[in-house]
Amino acid sequence: MHKVVFTLLFLLSFARLTAQKYYVYFTDKDGQQLNPYSYFDEHTIVRRLRCGVPLVQKTDLPVNENYVQQIQEAVDSIAVVSRWFNMAVVYASTEKMAEVATWSFVKKVEEAGPVFKQIAEEVIPVKKIKILHEYQTERMEGSLFTKNGITGRGVTVAVFDVGFIDADIHSGLQHLDIKATYDFVGKDENPYQGGTHGTSVLSVIGGKYGDTLLGLAPNAQYLLARTERNNSEPAGEEENWLAAAEWADKNGADVINSSLGYTFQRYFYDDMDGKTSLVAKAANMAFSKGIVVVVSAGNEGNGKWRYIGTPADADSVLSIGAIAPETDLRTSFSSYGPNAIGVLKPNISAPGWVFACSRRQSYTETAGTSFSSPLVAGFVACVMQQFPQLSHKEVFEKMQLCGHLYPYFDYAHGYGVPLASKFISPQNVPKQAEFSMELLSDTALKFNLLPPVVATIKTDSAEYLPQYIYFHIQSTQGILVYYKVVSIRNEEELPVYLELNNKGYALQAGDILRVYYNGVTRQMKYQP
Repeated sequence: MHKVVFTLLFLLSFARLTAQKYYVYFTDKDGQQLNPYSYFDEHTIVRRLRCGVPLVQKTDLPVNENYVQQIQEAVDSIAVVSRWFNMAVVYASTEKMAEVATWSFVKKVEEAGPVFKQIAEEVIPVKKIKILHEYQTERMEGSLFTKNGITGRGVTVAVFDVGFIDADIHSGLQHLDIKATYDFVGKDENPYQGGTHGTSVLSVIGGKYGDTLLGLAPNAQYLLARTERNNSEPAGEEENWLAAAEWADKNGADVINSSLGYTFQRYFYDDMDGKTSLVAKAANMAFSKGIVVVVSAGNEGNGKWRYIGTPADADSVLSIGAIAPETDLRTSFSSYGPNAIGVLKPNISAPGWVFACSRRQSYTETAGTSFSSPLVAGFVACVMQQFPQLSHKEVFEKMQLCGHLYPYFDYAHGYGVPLASKFISPQNVPKQAEFSMELLSDTALKFNLLPPVVATIKTDSAEYLPQYIYFHIQSTQGILVYYKVVSIRNEEELPVYLELNNKGYALQAGDILRVYYNGVTRQMKYQP
């Protein structure tokens, strides 16, 4: 009997290896119906009503079962059926798909190319645990949320990852309310396999180390979806992401965190336009359902690719860059924006060097935009708890407004790190140091602190920590043509002369010069 089962499994695997993968899109959903109150989780109903999203959209209706059945009989196998895109992912021969493409209910057939994932993670040297503990949450002023009883309660967060080994038994995660789980790779309800990356990611949304919070949302509800394999595979990972997003929508997700990205092994940078890849389309569709989607920008910043991957390129996604504790600036690995059509990416940033749960009862010190993203996802859950009336669009906008650099932005940091004080006590934010800026020529800008020079440049130990001047040039098309960060370590370095030339770029009439320093932004329009 075992030999027969093994032989059947082998033959199915061989068939997949010899068949091609295709996306079969159907023409219609005529006659299909859906009762939202019996199909969706109650939380989904509440979310859609709050966000002004219809309880039933055409994209929610089921795929015609007759169409699926006819396809099933013609192909080797079906991997995924998507309501949102009225589509089935199938394995079949080229000849068979040529026939299927002629069927009256088939709108189009697309061949699925190979893809390899980039899990945004990098193991770092040992650091002082206390520093990482404090930095990863307190850089966002997380204790302001905690002291006010804001811990993500009432919010449902879906986590898509490569696996959650030992997340069900780890002492740092035992307090979490796991609402539902699914393994879209193994097609069962056990995601506690595949790797510990998801375990670590989950912990920096709502985990603990003793009584210390590793993330800001320990009281949220969680949906855990395994969508990835540890090794490279065809485009199935994007298809699993789509299937997981539909599942998360059905089960009441308010937030999706995805610390995964796809880049040069399938796409060109021109494809990073927020609408080409399947996973970007899926992320935008999830947002249209009222779900806030939080995605790591990627770890290609010091590689040949350099730029964000997908779905971080999607315009409806909150893409998150990573900053380092030593400098408070973009880490070397954090990917750059914008996307291929100039949309701001990353949108905001967060610490990318963290202390997190790992295998069995252990903890690990690790780094990557994989961890800046879930830190922000926990922050989003807190904002949703504090302001339950906000729509997904309003949450997205407020997350950008609360960045510490706002209204300044650049393609390394976005609008900066989200700050809880901008929600808890915005009226009590202290007035920051004022400064002046003077355009000396079309290539130089003079920056100086207004007297008296503030003492915040110095620390109590009389050592100098850098204070940063951020500045950029924004064209009349809204695109940054140049941006830079300059540090000031002592008063003797003032004034600072900021070079405005960028490899021969000449200032154009209408260009905006914008400078941020210590909580204050100044800007001027260039008129020759």
